[in-house]
Amino acid sequence: MLQRFIYAGIIATALFLAGCGMTAHKAYTIAQQKFKHGEYEHAIEYYKMAIEKGIRNPKVDKVQFKIGESYRLSNRIQEATEFYQKSIDAGGEQDSASYYYAVGLESLGKYGEAENQFLKYFETGRNPELARKAKIEYDNLKFIEPILNKQAEFELKNMGGLNTSGGDWCPFVFRDDIYFSTARGQSKVHTADGQGFNDLYRFKYDGISDSSGVAQPIGSKINFDDTHDACSSLSKDGKTIYFARSNDGSIKGHKDVGLFVSKYRDGEWQEATKLSFCEDTSWYSTPWLAADQQTLYFSSNRPGGQGGLDIWFCKLENNVWGTIYNAGDKINTHGDEYSPSFAPSGKFYFASSGHAGLGSLDLFEVVKNESGVEVVENMGLPYNSVSDDFGISWASDTLGYMTSDREGGKGEDDIYQIRQIPKSANYTQTVLVYGINPTTNRERLLKNAHVVITSEKGDTVYRGKTDEEGKIVTKLNPATKYDVEARKHKHYNRHEKAVTPDPTPREKLKKGLNELVFEQPIIVKLNEITLEPIRLELYYDYNKWDIRPDAAKVLDSLVTHMRENPEIVIELSSHTDSRGKDAYNLKLSQNRAKSAVDYVINHGIDPKMILAKGEGETRPLITPEKDDRDYQLNRRTEVRVVKILDLEE
Repeated sequence: MLQRFIYAGIIATALFLAGCGMTAHKAYTIAQQKFKHGEYEHAIEYYKMAIEKGIRNPKVDKVQFKIGESYRLSNRIQEATEFYQKSIDAGGEQDSASYYYAVGLESLGKYGEAENQFLKYFETGRNPELARKAKIEYDNLKFIEPILNKQAEFELKNMGGLNTSGGDWCPFVFRDDIYFSTARGQSKVHTADGQGFNDLYRFKYDGISDSSGVAQPIGSKINFDDTHDACSSLSKDGKTIYFARSNDGSIKGHKDVGLFVSKYRDGEWQEATKLSFCEDTSWYSTPWLAADQQTLYFSSNRPGGQGGLDIWFCKLENNVWGTIYNAGDKINTHGDEYSPSFAPSGKFYFASSGHAGLGSLDLFEVVKNESGVEVVENMGLPYNSVSDDFGISWASDTLGYMTSDREGGKGEDDIYQIRQIPKSANYTQTVLVYGINPTTNRERLLKNAHVVITSEKGDTVYRGKTDEEGKIVTKLNPATKYDVEARKHKHYNRHEKAVTPDPTPREKLKKGLNELVFEQPIIVKLNEITLEPIRLELYYDYNKWDIRPDAAKVLDSLVTHMRENPEIVIELSSHTDSRGKDAYNLKLSQNRAKSAVDYVINHGIDPKMILAKGEGETRPLITPEKDDRDYQLNRRTEVRVVKILDLEE
């Protein structure tokens, strides 16, 4: 940002004027003092002056190493890399330079070189703890390819209307607003990194675009001139805010970054108080109040952790923050864990430099694997890059915000919008209609067959005819039940129940609208109508023509069949056994046929579509009859199609 450039100019001028009468040794001595007090930006300038003045004691390799350390300790590992390399190339004896050089290479995305350098340090490094870390980083680099190959379901967009040329970071979504940390509007800079002091701002959308609006500081009782005030988390009612505040350099003030809380009353935030568990000797930041409003998560280097910065949490007990718990070694590593947060769904997120990642801080989520066990997963691209990626806050399952200092941004750290990639799919279903000859069982595709597709709710979703290849193609929904009806002149109609396949998983879809085809067609087979009689399982008691209950069920099926096939005219022919006189049996069979026809007509079938015929005992199935079973089989009714009307539309 502009103020930083002005400040840098003043430093350069002051150093130039001081340099006119300053020796290399004097510049180095001042640099060492600045380094000791954590004023790394000043230290870098004086170390560089010492080299320009031709310092010989200590050797240049040590000074290069100290420049690298100054950049690293002010969270600028990428800038540090070249100075670690210069120190090594100059024959420097600083053992840790080789380890941090490997860290720098990884942060620059030079994974192959970093892998070799970590392995080399693991095998030859003199610091056991760094050698242990080198082995972990070496093993982690084996996971780079799977991380890079993860399918992205979200896309990032720089919040251009919110970001400045300085640092804008750690968004917290509260209702329709974004609370965030920024160095805008600052004339003073922090001596550690030369950047402006951070304040907490509130961003309100103006509705013009998804990244435009008004950003305003949240109040002078929270934002101090000589401290970093950053990384906020609000209670559900918006009346309580937790945030981090750095020291102000005064003797009476606290010595490190601590967590503070403020209440909103009378239209403004009140004076903030420091949380009692934040001792002055440790660093505390990135608070996150959980959904239960009783658990506070944060990052700290307090004693008892797994490595550098760890994720910790504490519970509110009797309105006082009680015992502090480490989040455990599943979350925390030898590196730094930072910016814990929860999505509305309850999923846990955090940033880490210790888990396998693309370099610097990467974003991670806790998910359940196939066995239902919670594991930590790198979120992959586009969330992560070789730069620092952290501070994620979700407004919903499909919209969130995060921080990154990746290339292409507007300033130092920038806030990015995370939005689910728009994906949709249309599914096309093919239906094939076959005709089957019942005598030969030969199948052939039927053109111009009528097809009606009805949803489970009874809505007609398709009506049309098959093409020359006997098929229709239409849009259907996945994982949905349909009734597919096909009919063709001189064929029996048929209803086929079908369920379309499950939808393609979202991660396998391309961005935008996907036109997909269900692989398996729905097949409907229509039997050709023949004039051959068909024996029904419709029987009568001896010397009677009453429709028995079992016969009624058969006739009900016949009624349904005729309703579905309105083009057929059928004949019901009834028979008797051989007992009795011919004339009597002929009359008895006619009564049986008539009772069956009357039953069908009484159930809604047009009398013109069904005929009754008595055959007497002229066409027995079994002859001679030997027992009651044979007699029963001969007392039967048969059905045959006598005419096929042409009802084609």
